[in-house]
Amino acid sequence: MDPYPTPTEDRSEVAGVDPAAQPTEGASAEEAGPDEPVGAEESTGAEEAGAVGGESSGGHGWSRSLGYPVAAAVGAVLTLAAFAAFGALPGARPSSASPSVSPSPTSSFAMEGATVGVAGAPVTIEIWADFQCPYCGLFTHGIEPTILREYAATGAASVRFRDFAFLGQESVDAAVGARCAGREGKFWRYHDLLFASQRGENQGAFRRDTLVALAEFAGLGKDAFTACLDDPAVAEGVAAETAAGRALGIESTPTLRIVGPGAARIIKGVSTPDVIAEAIAAAGAAPAASPAASPAAGSPAPPAPGSAAP
Repeated sequence: MDPYPTPTEDRSEVAGVDPAAQPTEGASAEEAGPDEPVGAEESTGAEEAGAVGGESSGGHGWSRSLGYPVAAAVGAVLTLAAFAAFGALPGARPSSASPSVSPSPTSSFAMEGATVGVAGAPVTIEIWADFQCPYCGLFTHGIEPTILREYAATGAASVRFRDFAFLGQESVDAAVGARCAGREGKFWRYHDLLFASQRGENQGAFRRDTLVALAEFAGLGKDAFTACLDDPAVAEGVAAETAAGRALGIESTPTLRIVGPGAARIIKGVSTPDVIAEAIAAAGAAPAASPAASPAAGSPAPPAPGSAAP
């Protein structure tokens, strides 16, 4: 089946795509049931076939023609601009479409590895993605900057990138490179460069010399970076996180898993800021107290409806 869920909204405002060329099926927000994994509704088919990037119908065909050119044309500048805005908007608050989630009042904004935001934020937004996934590229350039600006920068939520590297060896190699950049505090810069460099699945966009060149462009030390690429523990970490995603019910990319005091929510595919805002509000809401009242002291509890009193 198609590993990419198909977006619903008019993407012409995000990346200049002709709406007539868009598929019609959409991303959705779902509530995780208490006894079942989050979002377990369909399978990528990668469990049996391994990490693959072959052709399929629907959204994947659309991504072949538009996803990579759009990602390359838009580049990393939009996402980098979001980080630049953090310093320029210290008092910013979510827009009217954003949920009223109370930010953490004591911690300061920070980037640590693949996590960005305020420590102790009430909601965590997990972005499960594959660096070769063209829909992930659209999400990164068009939606992720809004999430970073309105939630991570304001303390309403922390944002964490999670590896779901299932499209082939270059997906794993790119994820390893990003983790190596994270060791030097530049995960997000390298993340942006990877998504700006998409050129098809397993077509050489993320071969070793390219990963090293991107690292040097990002200001990373070449020797330390290449040593990290050769560390098998890093690739094992990527595989372990991908397996953890499957255990949670992640089955396609991009997928948002939004966790807070309320029920966990998932959003499959490239969605709209309004849908994401609603999911964040639901995840950040405190669980309702049980309305059940205790019987009066010394009085027996009334029999359940339909049952006979002794």
